Amino acid sequence: MDDMQIARSHMVDCQIRTNGVIDNKVLDAFEAVPREKFVPANKAAVAYTDKPLDLGSGRYLMDPMTHARMVQALALKPSDVLLDVGTGCGYAAAIASGLVTTVLSLGTRQAEQDKVDTTLSGVDIHNVVFVKGKLVQGLPDQAPFDAIFLSGAVAQMPDNLLDQLGLGGRAVAVVRPDEKSVGQVTLFVKDETGHVSSRVLFESSLPYLAGFEPKEAFVF
Repeated sequence: MDDMQIARSHMVDCQIRTNGVIDNKVLDAFEAVPREKFVPANKAAVAYTDKPLDLGSGRYLMDPMTHARMVQALALKPSDVLLDVGTGCGYAAAIASGLVTTVLSLGTRQAEQDKVDTTLSGVDIHNVVFVKGKLVQGLPDQAPFDAIFLSGAVAQMPDNLLDQLGLGGRAVAVVRPDEKSVGQVTLFVKDETGHVSSRVLFESSLPYLAGFEPKEAFVF
């Protein structure tokens, strides 16, 4: 076992498993995906840190504990189709890929997606489809989705994204109304009648996804 494999096992055992993640499928996903492959070479040594990792160019890697607990909350099934909002470095899509049938990953930069596609192919992941567009719009033409994962903070959860959930669908995001507030990881569930309920799971602060920042208040 090399140093990165040891670091990955320590991440699962010490950061994830000890913080309430008990779903073996989720634990296996984090054990299987080489996190260091999704960060710049000069960041590989700190890929398994327990804090959000700044990757530059407005990209961040979510801390493992927050990420794993969010994934577990979605209760993903092998037949699910998941919308990953915010491709970033592609790690979130990679983790979800082993838990669902298809991941549609929405990003804003084609070059970024091309790089991630190469990384995923290099680790034998082939069920992630990239789409370039505005994150706040989601992918209405591809809806409905069984699950939606937002890879960053939002000032509020847009109704148009919740509209893209199928009946019984789940979405999870870090909701942080303003820069001064503490983010709350929130699970949204659409029941069989189409009603959406929400539940705060725990606190976590992350940078905002592009387009999901708080709107500036109008000053008279």
